[in-house]
Amino acid sequence: MGSVNAYGRTPEERFWAKVDRSGGPDSCWPWSGRRQRTGYGIVTIAQRKLGAHRVALGWAIGRPLVSNEVARHLVCDNPPCVNPAHLAVGSNIDNNRDKVEKGRSNRGERHGNARLTEDQVLEIRRLADGGRAHSAIAKDMGLSRRLVSRIASRERWVYLP
Repeated sequence: MGSVNAYGRTPEERFWAKVDRSGGPDSCWPWSGRRQRTGYGIVTIAQRKLGAHRVALGWAIGRPLVSNEVARHLVCDNPPCVNPAHLAVGSNIDNNRDKVEKGRSNRGERHGNARLTEDQVLEIRRLADGGRAHSAIAKDMGLSRRLVSRIASRERWVYLP
């Protein structure tokens, strides 16, 4: 446990007082304190603002998460949830892989900078696989030959077949 404040409560006691655990050990435990715009809870401990889910997981595993570790939501994908049973330690790579596998990433035509649709990409690949010159495809579609080549070789839009 941590130090006791002027009201006689430890940081853990103050933390868990802001968590709804009424659904039981398998349910989401939403953080009712301050949140970021993204929905993740924020807690101040020892004058440091920390992610509530990181703090809950750190206490569960018996150590704070280090800077290159993230608290991954494996069970619920619910940002305010601080149930340690729903969380696991991982890396940014793990977290990004989870996001892609669960369809929560802005890839392909959902990406803000996308100029092509998935259908157009598949058409480029069909034409290139059929022997059409990349430069001809690029000219017809108003794209650079390099982009067409990278799409045809599956360097871009890699998740598409």
